[in-house]
Amino acid sequence: MSEPISLYRKFTGTAGVMIISRCLAMILGIIYARYLGPEQFGLYSFALSIIAMATLPAVAGLPNLLVREIAHFHLEEEWGLLKGVINWSRLYVVSISLIVMLIMSGALYFNFFESSVSDLLWVAIFLIPIKALLAQQSAVFNGLRKPIFAQLPTQIFAPLMTLVVLSCSIFL
Repeated sequence: MSEPISLYRKFTGTAGVMIISRCLAMILGIIYARYLGPEQFGLYSFALSIIAMATLPAVAGLPNLLVREIAHFHLEEEWGLLKGVINWSRLYVVSISLIVMLIMSGALYFNFFESSVSDLLWVAIFLIPIKALLAQQSAVFNGLRKPIFAQLPTQIFAPLMTLVVLSCSIFL
């Protein structure tokens, strides 16, 4: 009898996170569209798209691998291997993110992007390791069978971090 209740709680918790995430995204979109105007909002969206692409090398395939391996190590109670794969993944994400940030910095320094986009990218470049670490942490929680906590990093914290970073950029 406790299994259906647990499944119901997971479902409502996950649905609640998704509803909050969609509302937050809608509110942020409206605020930015009204505050920035059409041209600036387009540049903002373009910069975030570039950052999303730049984050790919740091996360490519890693979440699927982590969910599978962490679930296996957790089930088999191989705590050393579990800790090792989490530490390895974190080190991998940070090191690849730093390499991508250096490449992006070089591209920005040598004017690979237009100046209007490059101004935004100098600030947004710091989102690369943050977004990659959030994806890694989400995969860890999924592997540990915590679906609600797995969605919090990417669905709630990432939009809030973006809001904070860009708000600081706008006010400075």
